[in-house]
Amino acid sequence: MHSLTANVPLFRFSAEAYPERERLTAWREIFGRTVCNLDIDSLGAGRFRSDAAVCQLPGLGLLVGSTTGVRLTHSKELIVDDDLSFMTGPMLKWNASQLGRHVVLGSGDGVLMNNAEVGMITLPESTPFLTFRVPAAAIRSLVVDIDGVVARRVPADSEALRLLARYLGVLQDASLLNAAQVRDLAVTHAYDLLALALGATRDAAEIAERGGLRAARLQAILAEIKARTSPIRISLRRMWR
Repeated sequence: MHSLTANVPLFRFSAEAYPERERLTAWREIFGRTVCNLDIDSLGAGRFRSDAAVCQLPGLGLLVGSTTGVRLTHSKELIVDDDLSFMTGPMLKWNASQLGRHVVLGSGDGVLMNNAEVGMITLPESTPFLTFRVPAAAIRSLVVDIDGVVARRVPADSEALRLLARYLGVLQDASLLNAAQVRDLAVTHAYDLLALALGATRDAAEIAERGGLRAARLQAILAEIKARTSPIRISLRRMWR
């Protein structure tokens, strides 16, 4: 299923759209191989479930989803570009392998993968996750050693990673991205935060401090204020009724 919201393509997929006996096969062929260029293998013996929402911006493809336990394999035959993909989420224990590296990750951790290389990610049962892809050329010059951080753990306590995940969560609201200038700025901010999470060069870090990091911190503060004041506003309205 898909829909167009304003000027931002927003696609929604659900394995529930297929008969249960055909669900995994259909999901592998239609979503895995067509949308993500991945082979998908279920790791559980029970009912397979998976949902995803994909938002496509110029230079940034964002996917937010949930799934039962799966192994995601990016095989040689599925390599079609040299984009970089980054995944994070609250999974308690998950794994990633690429370039001879195998990393065990925990809740809130993140990992960078190179789509030009064979790789694999294993996700546990009942997993919500966030992943996005960016052109390698857009990030390579911003990071000290981009190849050295592929398939390495980016720890959950990284401020840049936490702000990045929260910032990208806001971008799921396509109505906020109607203006081309806003979309371009959002992509630039995402690049800034990703570079900081991976290890930005000195110049890139200075630019990010004034750009994406500042914007993400402001967004986080505003969200916290809204969360804290909403109950107060409700109670005040009740008092004056």
